[in-house]
Order: sequence, then structure tokens, then C-alpha cells
Amino acid sequence: MSDPRLVQLQRAVAESSVTAVANKLGIPRCTVSLVNGEKYPANPENILRRFDEVWNGIDCPHLSRQLTRAECDAFSDRPRPNQPLGLQHWRACQACQHNPKREERP
Repeated sequence: MSDPRLVQLQRAVAESSVTAVANKLGIPRCTVSLVNGEKYPANPENILRRFDEVWNGIDCPHLSRQLTRAECDAFSDRPRPNQPLGLQHWRACQACQHNPKREERP
């Protein structure tokens, strides 16, 4: 059974190009080509993780930009800040739909 991230990477390459995907990921074109063709000599986990973070990023409603899951978690997991702007962002994170730790309110 193929990794769903690999299938998604292959679809992205088919819809654009190896070069376009590599540029967006910030990795060498030859690496994307080898992973795409399932001929990468090492474990492609790091490449597929990077692809997943970039391609399936989270649209942050507070910052109005895309974040990786790690960036989103870092914002939502930090302690409550004292500065007004930091507090505003922290509160938005606590109630955000993308925060898996948020408490559902009735």
C-alpha cells in the first residue's frame, strides 16, 4: 500500500512539474524526481513530511497566512503571554478550529 503523501506528491508533479514542486518545497529537483519515481535510495519520510507540511499547511485565520502544523502547534501550545498583541493571538489560537486541544463549547 502506497503512502498517501506519496500519491499526493505524484499528483502534484503530474499537475505541474518536478521543478515547480521542488522549488515550492525548497529541495533539489533530483530528490523530488527520485521520490516521485519511487527510486529514492534512502527512506523518503523526511521528504514526504516536508511535502505534507508545505502542501497541506494550515490557513491561520488570525495571521491570514499558511502555517505548518509545527508552527501552528508552537503558537497554540505556548503559555499565556502578557503583551496585548501576543495575548490576542494566543486567545485566537485557543479557540481556533485547527487547535486539536481546544475545548468544544456548547
